[in-house]
Amino acid sequence: MKIILPILIALILVSCKKKQFESAITAGDSDAVPDVGYNFLLSGSYTNPKTYQLDLNHDGVNDVEFFNGSALVVSMGVMPEISIKTLHQNMEMNVDIRKDSIFQAYFYHWQYAPGGTRAFFHVNVTSCMKESAQYVPVDVKTTNYLIPMEEGDVLSNNDDFAQGTFHLATAEQHETETEFFPDSTVYHINQIRKSCFEFPENSIRYLGFRITDDDGQKMGWIEVEYLGGNQLRIRDWAIQQ
Repeated sequence: MKIILPILIALILVSCKKKQFESAITAGDSDAVPDVGYNFLLSGSYTNPKTYQLDLNHDGVNDVEFFNGSALVVSMGVMPEISIKTLHQNMEMNVDIRKDSIFQAYFYHWQYAPGGTRAFFHVNVTSCMKESAQYVPVDVKTTNYLIPMEEGDVLSNNDDFAQGTFHLATAEQHETETEFFPDSTVYHINQIRKSCFEFPENSIRYLGFRITDDDGQKMGWIEVEYLGGNQLRIRDWAIQQ
């Protein structure tokens, strides 16, 4: 009995210890991370946005949610909005933490309306590029972007991971404000361009993730293909086992 008891305690300790998974995996390699086998086209619209959730480690709890819809943008019509969101604190996406320089330019234009009323148009454009000499640096913004890995890229525990909502396609944000004065009408048109990140179109990419569950900390990837517009194909996903 004295011998059996220590053995039982050792077995209990071993069974409770979390597994140690490999510290790096390769995008598209299903030998180290068995793939699930999946192919689904997620296509939403302005009037009919679509969402889809995935349970990546098959524990009965959804881990990420894809959103596919559109936003109505002043002067540009309907533009696609596609994103992925982590659903709990144990789920993280592989990200590129970037400090983007923000440039700004002001454009002015005077004209007379048909009734003779003078109108003043003020356009304020924010961009991630110095598009012309009129653009001046105004800020530096730190943002987390998805990393569209290619097949063969290595995902490591030393990479950066974050929680939140991350965009694959983002409609430019526009704000229009109209002010009335006694002798004229002044239009302030503010345009904010989301041009700091563009997800590659018509090519297969892998979104790395890291999830912590009862077995330990696992890495994996979601294979996607952005076909442009509101067309996103979720092709497959894989996770360490």
